[in-house]
Amino acid sequence: MTRSSIVLDNVFRRVTPSSGISSIRDTASTFDYEKYVAKLMTSMEVSIRVDGKNRVDFPDLQQGFTTDGVPYQVYLTDRYVQGLSVIMRDYDVNVNEQSGQSINLTSLFRFPELEFTYTIVIIDQDAHDITGSVDIEVEDLVMNIGVTLDKESESSYQASAGSVTVTNLGYYWSGLYSQEDIPEDLDSQIESYLSDEFSSTLTVTLATSIKNYLEEAVKTVDPNVYVI
Repeated sequence: MTRSSIVLDNVFRRVTPSSGISSIRDTASTFDYEKYVAKLMTSMEVSIRVDGKNRVDFPDLQQGFTTDGVPYQVYLTDRYVQGLSVIMRDYDVNVNEQSGQSINLTSLFRFPELEFTYTIVIIDQDAHDITGSVDIEVEDLVMNIGVTLDKESESSYQASAGSVTVTNLGYYWSGLYSQEDIPEDLDSQIESYLSDEFSSTLTVTLATSIKNYLEEAVKTVDPNVYVI
């Protein structure tokens, strides 16, 4: 399947049957899943651009390091990422009918390229501080979004936001820029810390922020409009 770059408000492709996944015709011919999910994503895109200013902020960090017997305190502040509205789509919307009247929708996206920016302050044991910045570039950051539809009747559905996960499956690069030289070993320790924190914590925080937009979209978009 050819990968193509889209904006969130593009119309999604038709759902195709696959192993373990029911098609639109098999599960509920009275609901247009594609248009519903497209509207949810459009609503999220508007909220991210308008309310979030196309930016997600992250909590400050403080971490201690020691190199050559000298202790340092490192502060990472003003941490944010911008440009969340342009994504790449690899697969169709998955429609999975569960027990009873519950239908799970999942959609997989890739951010083609994102840049995370931090301000860094390094303070040594003599209270001397070195200021600078950190840039982290990531390609093919994968985001998986879920929505659950509870079918009350042929013309009535209730929707709820499912899980949102963000995983780095592609290229990762970080650079530390400072007004003064810092010890090479300290630089290496900071780079390693940033990589671990990105994978274990920052991606989870990003997913939580995106889920807030998904929950708002689910409240705003009436699923019953897409009953056909």
